[in-house]
Parts: sequence; structure tokens; C-alpha cells
Amino acid sequence: MNIPHRLVLLCSGIITLMLPAALVAADANATIRGTVSNQATGDNLGGATIRVEGTNHVTHTERDGSYTLRDLPSGSATLRVSFPGLDAATASVELTPGQTVRQDFALTAGIYVLPEFAVSGTREATALAIARQEQSAMVMSSVSSEAFGSIGQNNIANVLRRLPGVVGDVMGVNVSSISVRGMDEQHTLVNIDGTAAAGASQSTDGIGEAVGPAGRASLLGSVPAEFIASVEVIKTPTADMDADSLGGVINLKTKSAFDRSGRSVHLTAGGTYNLTRGKEVDPTKGQYIFPSVELVYGDVYNVLGGQKNLGLFVTAKHFQSGDTTGVTRVDPAEGWDFEGPTLPLRVAFPTSFQFLRNEASSVNLKLDYKLREGSSVGLSGGYTYYKRPKDDMRPRLDGGTRVADVGPIVSESTDQLWVFRNQRLEFLRQVKSNNVKTWRWNLQGDHRFDRTDVTWDLTYSPSRQVEDQIATQNMTSTDLISFNWDRSDYEKPRFIQTGGRDITTNNMDSLSRIRAINDHDFMEHEVRGARFDVTRRFDSLAVPFKVKTGVRFREERRDLDQNSFQGEVFPKLGGDFSAYVDREWNFSWPGGLPNVPMPDTRRFFNDAGIRYNPAGAPGQPAMKFDYDPDYLTINSGNIIRDSERDDWAARDRISAVFLQGEFELQPRLRMTAGVRFETTDIALTKPFEDRNAPTVTERWTQRRTLETKYDNWFPNLQFRYEPWDRVVFRAAYSTTIGRPKITDIAGRFSVDEVEEIVSFGNAGLQPQEGKNIDLSVEYYFEPVGVVSVGVFRKRINNFVSPINLTIRGDEFGLDLSDFAGWEGRTKENIGNGTVDGLELNYSQQFTFLPGPLKGLGVFFNWTALSSKGDFGEYNPPAGVPVKNALPKFRPQSGNLGLSWAYGRWDLRVMWNYTAAYLEIPFLEGDEDRSRSLWRGEREQIDAFATFKVSPKLEIFADVLNIGPSNDSAYFGVVAGPRQRDTIWMSTMLTTGFKARF
Repeated sequence: MNIPHRLVLLCSGIITLMLPAALVAADANATIRGTVSNQATGDNLGGATIRVEGTNHVTHTERDGSYTLRDLPSGSATLRVSFPGLDAATASVELTPGQTVRQDFALTAGIYVLPEFAVSGTREATALAIARQEQSAMVMSSVSSEAFGSIGQNNIANVLRRLPGVVGDVMGVNVSSISVRGMDEQHTLVNIDGTAAAGASQSTDGIGEAVGPAGRASLLGSVPAEFIASVEVIKTPTADMDADSLGGVINLKTKSAFDRSGRSVHLTAGGTYNLTRGKEVDPTKGQYIFPSVELVYGDVYNVLGGQKNLGLFVTAKHFQSGDTTGVTRVDPAEGWDFEGPTLPLRVAFPTSFQFLRNEASSVNLKLDYKLREGSSVGLSGGYTYYKRPKDDMRPRLDGGTRVADVGPIVSESTDQLWVFRNQRLEFLRQVKSNNVKTWRWNLQGDHRFDRTDVTWDLTYSPSRQVEDQIATQNMTSTDLISFNWDRSDYEKPRFIQTGGRDITTNNMDSLSRIRAINDHDFMEHEVRGARFDVTRRFDSLAVPFKVKTGVRFREERRDLDQNSFQGEVFPKLGGDFSAYVDREWNFSWPGGLPNVPMPDTRRFFNDAGIRYNPAGAPGQPAMKFDYDPDYLTINSGNIIRDSERDDWAARDRISAVFLQGEFELQPRLRMTAGVRFETTDIALTKPFEDRNAPTVTERWTQRRTLETKYDNWFPNLQFRYEPWDRVVFRAAYSTTIGRPKITDIAGRFSVDEVEEIVSFGNAGLQPQEGKNIDLSVEYYFEPVGVVSVGVFRKRINNFVSPINLTIRGDEFGLDLSDFAGWEGRTKENIGNGTVDGLELNYSQQFTFLPGPLKGLGVFFNWTALSSKGDFGEYNPPAGVPVKNALPKFRPQSGNLGLSWAYGRWDLRVMWNYTAAYLEIPFLEGDEDRSRSLWRGEREQIDAFATFKVSPKLEIFADVLNIGPSNDSAYFGVVAGPRQRDTIWMSTMLTTGFKARF
């Protein structure tokens, strides 16, 4: 592999293409410049189409509404301007050689003269998004942040999941991360204005996998929605885009003052109320209505002698909400007959009731300065402070009953009634505080010359998270409980206590074991990037084309420092915890366990003096916790081990060059072809156990740095054909990768000396490679709407999968000679897979209908996937009605929405659906394939209403998760009786007002 020569070759191409731009003289032909705007609203219209009738000359307006038509012959020319939802306009101009003529357009529509129609930004925003989608060279979906009305919970991810092929992973009623085309969310690239931004939240999903930077997934809950103008979901990225997007690319486009022609000031204020839990969300503080306030300011100024050449857009936001989730877990027995009844393995009920507070404060600004017409520089920056305290209560009834324990517990149970005798009542309470601070700075320039465009940007984005968790755990009562578990309605099972001490009055005065846990984790994620692109147009040739080339550099640094403390509560309290019973919380759920007293974890930690001490204990700096020995006994060696072995620091450096051409083969046929080269350099520093070290500290504080490099070529070819007006055919071939998770590279180095098993990460993991073929046809309605059908095939090579092997000594660059002959567990690139998909999309606004019906609108989309592979598949026993499936692929998803905007009212209702999918497969050779874990299907209905009191004041009310609908998980097969988890969700109401000044 000779990377330098390849880089030199492509960079030489860049220089060669740039030279003509400096040498070619100005055009002798005529030029037309101008701006297109909406006469009724004053908005500048980006994406409008300007065509010189009778010729091949066509262009589209930039974001600020400006356009330029070059190389026009002298004489009379007729311009025709069109934009979805507005009436087309024409103008005649006289041209002479070398002359530049200015022609502005202010479009309107007959609907604006109807006083009964509610003119809002929603209609224009939808039209703009559709215009961008229609003109794109790629297979993509574009939507304005205002297209669906209010943004539920101020979370931009709640907009993204409405788009075809997009699935949102929920945390409560909100979407936390996004996946595209069924892929794991780790493989969806999220950019802001085309560049990556940091996000240090080290959150985990329902099975404990990292979905933050350690897992490469982008968490969107803290992205300030009020700063986002529109979102693009790109399914077939071109060569000028980052290639680590195995699923797709989501690009968030920020707002600019130049989107409008004048000043805009908005004030929004409201409150959120949990309709399911009400005042029980936060009884200790007495808060049950959570406020939010947002101020938006935008204006353009005349500076340094220019006219409207400086744009300033600023947002400031503070938002709170109180959310709750509950998880009821019941485990069916191992090895059950798929056709027969389901018997119990054990019960841990309920698993968890979580009370969550979401708080976000953010300030964002964007400065755009026009140096001259066609040349500008911009600075955007933002700061977000995201806080998410959580109170997690887990009462448990668990006697460890298993089918192998033949006795009355099993024999008395039926498929619909599980009988449990002599179960232990356990308590666990976790109190977690998660604080994330994120900064984002981007300096960019856009310079349009006669035939050459130059764009560049510099990005710096650091994000830091501190997470503290305190917990009292495994407080097993010596009182034994008997109860029945009524499963006649398996989605809402019912608990019936039949014997033992009343669980609602237990004072925790007879406990056999008490444990205190304190975790303090620090996560840091920094992104630095630079981009420089040059585009050269050749408009006067028989086949007009433009060539684009550029270079990219991106560096990401991630640092994880985990600290863990555990102590046994014996010396002072013995088994009596009655002084620390908290009876203020009511966490019972409809159909679930009655209200059980929970431990007052905060009070106990305060009395026991347990706290994180960054300086460490005197004479023992690796022991970073203080505590009162009268309350606790500890094993300092285990604490040092647990605080050191999972730490790591990772650095990715990605350098790229690309060459891309766009050809107008015919007036209605466009081809885009390109190739991208990326080289990736990864360095990982992590602890490595020194089993011969004399002390525990030295054993776990040894560090090693592992390095790996790989390079990839990414060719792509895309066609856009418009045989008739408003009909577009697309065909595309693209290549992408999915980089391995940091957790797969780092891994946890652990040794089981009893079973002789060693587990470790694989620093040599290569990326998963995707080769994608897409075909689609689209029809764009007048005035505003689109219907499309698309099919695709995604061939994925080098899947990352768990493996077991026999240690030989040198494994993946690690010296494991001390463990020769042992079993090794790691991950490796092995196997290939294929995903076939169908995407349907329809949206339309019926403004052509009479009377109140003209305010109707509808949207619908549906995605269906079929996946298969030569590894990691679920191979069910005979008679089980499930097809083979690759893990984590969402086979079906869809949305349906209805809207009605008329007079003073704007009403919307939206349905979102995700089908069941395989989460964790039990592979060929496992003893019990009935333990494969599936996630159940999920539906959610949301409703939004806005009433316009006056042109400058409106009130709104949003309801998320009407019903409410719940989530679930299954063992073995997607069938109700095998349901393991029921995840209870809340219904959330947000209401307030929005004022314009």
C-alpha cells in the first residue's frame, strides 16, 4: 500500500483544475443576476428554478435567493421562474455582449389573497424542502424543521423519524438517536452544515451497548431545534461527502438571517406536563410543570458602506421536561417448546421505574458577511448545556426459580398464570446525574467567481460530560413472598400477592445484604476539521459540465475515565435499613406492582460520607473516593481495578481527497460521477493488565498504545433524468463504510482464571464496507407535494462479529503468550450480508380544493427491508414462523400524518410505526436458541394544535404518545406469550404561546 503516491496523484489533479480559473479571461457573453423572494412573506427563496426559455440555460437560487446565469447570447431572452406552491413568473430582458443585467422576482400565489386561509411558515417551508429534494443529484429526503408544525419536546430527532427510511430509538417518549435504512444507529453520520459536531454523552441503550461517541452513534436530544432550518437525509452520498455513513447521512442546516429580507424577533414560552404521572414526576421538589422559554432574533445590517451585507441570527433557549418510563420484566423458561405453553424461568418484577428530568440551555449565533456579490464569510457558534438527572427505582421479586428445580412452583404454573412461592423481596435505587457541555465553532467561506467557486471551512467542537451515579443495591430481604403473576393479558400482566409480609409496608428492617455503589465517569469528545473545495464550470461546451475537487481533514479525540466504588453496609447498620426508607415516591404503574417503599439513597450517601475525590485517598491516589468506615467495608483492590480497566483514550485522523464531475448530458439528463480516497489513522491508549505487578495499582495502571491504519477508495455514479416536467427518475451506485465502535476496538481486558478465558479488544478491526444500488421515480405535484417509489440493495462486507478462539500467543498484535491454550473472546471482521429495501413516500397539500378543504394536507411513507447474511443470522427451529434476519435491522417502519390549516387553526395528528426486529441472536451451536432477543413493534401517535390569536400571537398545545403506546421485548420468537419486557411510556403535554415582534 503506497498511500503517499496516491495522495500526490489526486492532489496534482486539484492543482491542475484550479489553474484554468486563474488564467481564463472574463466572459464576452452576457450575464443575468438577481434575487427571488416571496412577495407575501418577505422570505428569500432558495431552490427556485430559473430557466431561459428555448435554451438549455437553467440554474437554481442560492439559499439567500440569489442566482446567476452566464454565457448568454446577445438579444432578447425570456426568463421563467418557478417555485413549489407559488405562481410562476416570467420576464423579458435585452442582452448585449459582456453586459450584466439584474432581474429580481417577487413570487406570490392566489391563495395569499384569501383572508380565511391561515398563512404560516409551514407551507413555505415544505415547498422549500421539496424544491431541494427535486433538484438534488442524490437520493435524499429533505424537510424543513417547520414542515410538521411544532417540534415535540424541542427535539429535532422527533422531526427526523417522520422521514422515509428513518427510525428513531426512543428514550421515554423522545427520540435519542437515529438509524437510516434499518442499519444500527452507529452507522448514521450526523453533520451540522456539512461538518461533524462533538457529542460526549456516554449513554447506553436498553441492553447496555454504548450509543454515544464510544459507539460512534450521534445523540440528538441536545441539538437545539430552534437553530435548525431544515434537515436532509442523504441515502447515496457523493464523493464530496464523508464516507463513514454506512446507513446514510443526516445533514442539519442551520438558520441564517439572510433567509429573510428583514428583522424577525420571536418569543416562545410554555410548559410541559406529564399526563400519565402528573404530580408524581418529582414529588421531592414539588415540580410537575416544567417551563421552557426561547428567544430568536434575526436581522440584516448595512456595514462598511455595503447594503444589507451583514446578517445576524441568534437563539437563546432554556427547556425542561419531566419524563417517566417503567419496565416490567418476566423471564420465560429456557428451552421451552415453541408450540407449547410458556413456563416461568424467574421473575424480576418490575425491572425499573425511571423518573427523568431533561434540561437544556443553549445559546447559538450565526454571522454572515457578504464581501461582495457572490462572496461571503460566515461564523457560527453555539454552546449547549444539557442536564439529565434520573431517579431509577427497581424493586425485585426474585427467588432464582428455574425449570431445573422441579417442584410446586413449576408444576402449579400454567401458560396464563404463573405461581411463585417463597420469593425474596429486593430493592435497588439509582440516582444519576448526567451533565454535558458542548461547544461548536465553524468558520466558513463561499466565494463565487466568474466560472470558479471556492468554498472552505474550519471546525472545532469540544464536548464534555460528567456523570455521577449513586446506588444502594442488593438489599435482599429475609422475608419470603408468595404471589401469582396473571398473564391472561400478557401485554398488561397483573401482580397478586398470596403470602408473606405485605410488600407495600416493608420497612427494610430485616435485610441480609446491602451494597453501596458510586460511579463517577468523565467523557470527552473533540472534533477538529478543515475543508477546501474548488468547483470549475464549463457552461459553454456542447455538454456543459462542472468539476469539483477538494481535500478534507478530520480529527476526533475521545477520552473515557471511569471510576467505580462499591462497599458493603454491615458495620453500623447491620441488616436494618429502616432509617433510610423513602415513602414520598409513588412509582406504581397501571397493571403493575403496587407502591413499594424504596431506599433513600441520597440521604444514606450523605450520612456515610461517600463522594468522589479526584485527588484520591491519602497515600493511595488511585483510590478516588472518600467514605466513613463506620458505615462501610470495602475492597480497595477491586475498586482500583474497576476504576482503571475500562479507561481509554482514542484518536481518529481521517484525511481525504476527491474528484467529482457533474455533466448535463441532455437538458433533462444529469450525471454525477466521482471518486473519493480516505486514509484513516487510529491510535488507542488503554490499560493492560500486568499480572506480575507487585501491587494492585501497578497491575491495572499500565498503559499501552495500539495503532492501526487503513485506506479506502469510494467510487460513485448517480443519474437524474426528468423526461417530463415534475417527473424525476434516479439511479445511483455509491460506496460507504461503517467504522468499528471504539468499544469494539478498546474492549475490556479481563481474565477468568477459573474458566481460563481471556477477553480483549481488537485494535486491528477494519470498517464494514457497503456497496449500494438505488433506483427511484418521483412525481412532484402542483402546487406542493411529491410521491415517490424507490428500491435499493445494500451489500455489506466485513461485518464485525463476536468470535471465540484458542489463544496461541500473538493475537491481533497483542502479546497474550501468558494465556496460550486458553479461550479468547474478541470481535473480528467476518461475514457478509445483503439488505434489500423498498421505500414509498407521499405528501401533498390540497390548496386547490374549495373552501375549508384547501387547508388539508397529508403525508405517508413506508419502508420495508429484507436482510440476509452468511453469519449472525437467526436460524429458528422447525415450525417457528420467522425468517432469517441480520441483527439490529428494522424490517419495516412508516409514518402517516394529517394536517388542516385554515383560518386561525393549524391542527395535526401523526402516527409513527416501527416493526419488531432481532436485537441479539443466539447463533448456530448455542444450546438454547429460544433465548434470541427481539424488540417488539412500536406505535406512537402525536397531536399538535395551534390557534392564531392575531398575526403576531399564537398559542399551541402538543401531545406526545397519545394512548399511550408501550414498547416490548420478546424471547425466541415475536409472539405475545413469550413477551419478556413491557416498557411503559408516558403521555406528555406541552402548551404555551409564540409572539412575533
